[in-house]
Amino acid sequence: MLMTVTKIQAAAPPPSLTRAAAYSRVSDGKNAMLHSLSAQVSYYSALIQQTPGWVYAGTYADEALTGTKDARPAFQRLLRDCRAGKIDLVITNAVITKGQLL
Repeated sequence: MLMTVTKIQAAAPPPSLTRAAAYSRVSDGKNAMLHSLSAQVSYYSALIQQTPGWVYAGTYADEALTGTKDARPAFQRLLRDCRAGKIDLVITNAVITKGQLL
Protein backbone atom coordinates (compact mmCIF):
# COMPACT_ATOMS: atom_id res chain seq x y z
CA MET A 1 0.00 0.00 0.00
CA LEU A 2 1.49 3.32 -1.12
CA MET A 3 0.90 6.37 1.12
CA THR A 4 1.20 9.98 0.12
CA VAL A 5 2.21 12.57 2.66
CA THR A 6 1.28 16.17 1.97
CA LYS A 7 3.04 18.89 3.89
CA ILE A 8 0.64 21.58 5.08
CA GLN A 9 1.95 25.00 6.00
CA ALA A 10 0.71 26.19 9.36
CA ALA A 11 -1.19 29.42 9.21
CA ALA A 12 0.66 32.37 10.67
CA PRO A 13 -0.82 33.49 13.97
CA PRO A 14 -2.85 36.67 13.71
CA PRO A 15 -0.83 39.77 14.51
CA SER A 16 -1.38 41.06 17.99
CA LEU A 17 -3.61 44.09 18.06
CA THR A 18 -2.79 47.25 19.95
CA ARG A 19 -5.59 48.45 22.22
CA ALA A 20 -5.57 52.19 21.59
CA ALA A 21 -7.47 54.89 23.46
CA ALA A 22 -7.57 58.67 23.23
CA TYR A 23 -7.55 61.39 25.86
CA SER A 24 -8.88 64.89 25.19
CA ARG A 25 -9.52 67.88 27.38
CA VAL A 26 -10.27 71.55 27.25
CA SER A 27 -9.78 73.91 30.16
CA ASP A 28 -12.56 76.39 29.43
CA GLY A 29 -16.30 75.74 29.39
CA LYS A 30 -17.02 78.20 26.55
CA ASN A 31 -18.93 76.91 23.52
CA ALA A 32 -15.93 77.23 21.18
CA MET A 33 -13.79 75.14 23.51
CA LEU A 34 -16.48 72.49 23.96
CA HIS A 35 -16.78 72.30 20.17
CA SER A 36 -13.01 71.79 20.07
CA LEU A 37 -13.35 68.93 22.55
CA SER A 38 -16.01 67.32 20.40
CA ALA A 39 -13.80 67.69 17.32
CA GLN A 40 -10.84 66.11 19.17
CA VAL A 41 -12.93 63.15 20.30
CA SER A 42 -14.28 62.59 16.77
CA TYR A 43 -10.85 62.87 15.19
CA TYR A 44 -9.09 60.52 17.60
CA SER A 45 -11.91 57.96 17.54
CA ALA A 46 -11.84 57.81 13.74
CA LEU A 47 -8.04 57.69 13.65
CA ILE A 48 -7.89 54.72 16.01
CA GLN A 49 -10.65 52.82 14.24
CA GLN A 50 -9.04 53.35 10.82
CA THR A 51 -5.51 52.35 11.81
CA PRO A 52 -4.65 48.75 10.92
CA GLY A 53 -3.52 46.77 13.93
CA TRP A 54 -5.29 49.01 16.43
CA VAL A 55 -8.45 48.15 18.34
CA TYR A 56 -10.56 51.01 19.66
CA ALA A 57 -10.38 50.99 23.47
CA GLY A 58 -12.35 54.18 24.05
CA THR A 59 -12.05 57.92 24.27
CA TYR A 60 -11.63 59.65 27.61
CA ALA A 61 -12.50 63.34 27.77
CA ASP A 62 -12.58 66.00 30.47
CA GLU A 63 -14.26 69.31 29.78
CA ALA A 64 -14.00 72.66 31.51
CA LEU A 65 -11.71 71.37 34.21
CA THR A 66 -8.51 73.03 35.33
CA GLY A 67 -5.96 72.11 37.90
CA THR A 68 -3.96 69.00 38.47
CA LYS A 69 -4.53 65.60 36.94
CA ASP A 70 -6.23 64.55 40.20
CA ALA A 71 -9.16 66.88 39.37
CA ARG A 72 -9.83 65.17 36.02
CA PRO A 73 -12.15 62.16 36.42
CA ALA A 74 -11.79 60.84 32.86
CA PHE A 75 -8.00 61.07 33.10
CA GLN A 76 -8.06 59.13 36.37
CA ARG A 77 -10.29 56.48 34.76
CA LEU A 78 -7.86 56.29 31.84
CA LEU A 79 -4.95 55.72 34.23
CA ARG A 80 -6.88 52.97 36.05
CA ASP A 81 -7.67 51.23 32.76
CA CYS A 82 -4.03 51.46 31.67
CA ARG A 83 -2.84 50.00 34.96
CA ALA A 84 -5.44 47.23 34.63
CA GLY A 85 -3.94 46.25 31.29
CA LYS A 86 -6.94 47.30 29.20
CA ILE A 87 -5.02 49.84 27.08
CA ASP A 88 -1.68 49.58 25.28
CA LEU A 89 -1.48 53.01 23.67
CA VAL A 90 -2.92 56.44 24.45
CA ILE A 91 -3.26 59.16 21.85
CA THR A 92 -3.48 62.78 22.91
CA ASN A 93 -1.51 65.73 21.55
CA ALA A 94 1.35 63.23 21.59
CA VAL A 95 1.42 59.45 21.59
CA ILE A 96 2.04 58.05 25.07
CA THR A 97 2.97 54.43 25.58
CA LYS A 98 1.82 52.28 28.47
CA GLY A 99 5.12 52.52 30.33
CA GLN A 100 5.11 56.31 30.28
CA LEU A 101 1.70 56.55 31.98
CA LEU A 102 2.46 54.21 34.81
